[in-house]
Amino acid sequence: MHFDLIARVLPTKAQGGRTIGTGYPITKDLVLTARHVVLFEGRDPNVPISIEWPDLKDNTGKLCSSIVSEIIEFGEQYDIALLKCDIPPKAHNSLPYLTQQFPKAHEEWESLGYPRIGKDEGVRNKVSVLGKFHPSDNTHQIQLTSESDAIEKEGWCGISGAPVFNGNTLYAVISKTPTERKECFTAVLIPWLIMNLPAFSSAIGFSEKKALPPSLSINVGHLPRPTTALIDRTTKLKQLTKTFINPNKKLAIIVADGGIGKSALTDEWLRKIEKENYYGKEYVFGWSFYEQGTHTLFTNSQEFFNQVLTFLGISKIPKDENKKASILHAGIDADFVKS
Repeated sequence: MHFDLIARVLPTKAQGGRTIGTGYPITKDLVLTARHVVLFEGRDPNVPISIEWPDLKDNTGKLCSSIVSEIIEFGEQYDIALLKCDIPPKAHNSLPYLTQQFPKAHEEWESLGYPRIGKDEGVRNKVSVLGKFHPSDNTHQIQLTSESDAIEKEGWCGISGAPVFNGNTLYAVISKTPTERKECFTAVLIPWLIMNLPAFSSAIGFSEKKALPPSLSINVGHLPRPTTALIDRTTKLKQLTKTFINPNKKLAIIVADGGIGKSALTDEWLRKIEKENYYGKEYVFGWSFYEQGTHTLFTNSQEFFNQVLTFLGISKIPKDENKKASILHAGIDADFVKS
């Protein structure tokens, strides 16, 4: 998830004033949000809906904004909408992964939006929220536990429409917020819509893409977020892909000083091979041993081994770290680990 792409969605009320919701661009001309953010009783349909990106500025230094030319919605039962508008050019190379794969139960998720609890001196600021996915019940909605509490009954109002990410993959859109501490967030699942709502997959252009193989397992949520833009790394991207698809190569090392763009290169490369269904690989796992946003190295490998071995379906995990490493090494040599 790219924090600077989190947008404020601003419809106008008939009696004056504007409401605030959250949105996120998913194509070069579509912003994803919740339906009720833009279609509600009391909205003034004669005033165009505005979208603002508070962290993006155009070439003149002005705040990036856009006007919605069309609302694409899929019925009241699906609380999701696509807003057709001009997306800032700076966002074109940072659009999210969309997939048919459902999130795994208890996998971590994160989101950002503009709830009331972020209001400071009359301005709604972004607020982050984290948690874990509930098990899916094969419907278009999923429950999300949260590690963050609303500090007032309507505290999360305004975060509706916010994207729900795990790593680089956009899995859902927040559609209902908790009003009590014991309640969960509710979100609309993007994979379900892609698989069961042809009008949605057609609108976002997913129908033109290849379906991901059912056996594919992806977990890249523990990779760092890029802090620098990727500029002219076509050759490096091709080298990574060439190594990745070579059956005789099992290791590629990216070496550079801090801040050069290793994370940005990895992020862009993952986007490219995702479009090719990871070239037939069955497992794609990402991990960083560095604390997010710092250069502090984590020396404890316990969490890594527990995560990766569980991801690979290994249920009996020994306590000894050396034995865990041996199991992973043996698996790679035996080629049951495909990436």
